[in-house]
Amino acid sequence: MGWLFYTDGRVQTYADEKAEIAQLCTFESERRKTELVKACKVGSTWYAAAKVTNLDGTPVEDTTYVTDADGSITFGAVFLTRYDDGCWGYKDMEESAGPNESRAPLGLIELLSDLKDPDSYAQDPGLGCDPGLRGTRQDQARHARNAHRW
Repeated sequence: MGWLFYTDGRVQTYADEKAEIAQLCTFESERRKTELVKACKVGSTWYAAAKVTNLDGTPVEDTTYVTDADGSITFGAVFLTRYDDGCWGYKDMEESAGPNESRAPLGLIELLSDLKDPDSYAQDPGLGCDPGLRGTRQDQARHARNAHRW
C-alpha cells in the first residue's frame, strides 16, 4: 500500500500525530474491538501495540498470535510518517510486514502477544526478521520470543 496524506492541516504537532495514531488503532465492529495500548515515536516512525478483544468475552482466535490469558491478542503496528508540503502523511503496516523500521522500544514489544510460530519470523525475511538486525534484536530482547520482532 502507498502513503495517505492529510491535506486539511489537522495534524501539525506531536500531540496531533499521537491522537491520529490512537484513532487509527481504535475500531469497533459487531464482534470485536481494537484499542491502542501504547504508542511510541522513534524518529519519524510510530510503533503501536493494539489490543483486540471479542465483545462477547470469548477468546480471540488468531493464526499468528497466541491468545493472552484475558482472551485478547495484542499485535504490533508500524506507522511510517512524514510531512510533504506541510501535509502529514503515513504508511501503516502490521509487524509481520517486515522490519522496514526496526527500532521499536522494548517496553512496547513486551506488551505484544506471543507468536504462535516465532521461528517463521526467523526463517522468512519477509515476515519480520531482517538478518542484519537479528543479532541486535537478540541482544536487546528480554525474552526469546522477542528476538525476531522488528
